[in-house]
Amino acid sequence: MHAKPRHRATRRAPLRSMLTITSAVAGATLIGLGAAGSTLALWQDTEALPDAPTSSGYLNLFVNSDVEHQLSSAVWQNMLPGDRVQQPVNVLTEGTVPTDVSVTTTASPDLAVRVLRGDCPVGNTALKAPDSNGTAADVGDWGAGESSIACIEVTLKSSASASVHDAELPIIMRFTAVQATS
Repeated sequence: MHAKPRHRATRRAPLRSMLTITSAVAGATLIGLGAAGSTLALWQDTEALPDAPTSSGYLNLFVNSDVEHQLSSAVWQNMLPGDRVQQPVNVLTEGTVPTDVSVTTTASPDLAVRVLRGDCPVGNTALKAPDSNGTAADVGDWGAGESSIACIEVTLKSSASASVHDAELPIIMRFTAVQATS
């Protein structure tokens, strides 16, 4: 008769030990590549810059000396269809770079909002500038650290619905300045 063994011999699973060794080698390889400054990028490219000098500066934009300025809504209220109201603001581009300034307006579709660099015309003459309501409109180029008046004109369109007559309509204007390309 055969005697039953009192214990079984344990064997390590060959698959588990192979995974452990493979993981250790892969980890060491990644650490080594990382220490050497290598990337495992699929694509790599370099480009030489032309000999032209590259420079940058800083830029801040202010309207009436504020980063965020709220114009008096009293100027824009109680308008009737065809009414046009103008209000000047001071636009300052503080910094060391020339800038391109634009404005985008969010307002009722019954309003046309135009902004033009310079004083508001005498006699409330209409501004010859694109409507900035819903789309960016160019205001002009400012030099580094330049301050200039810009005229804001709001017109209640003659086709405006009766619900907006004599109403106070909110107008949000966002002036944007980007460094001008030379």
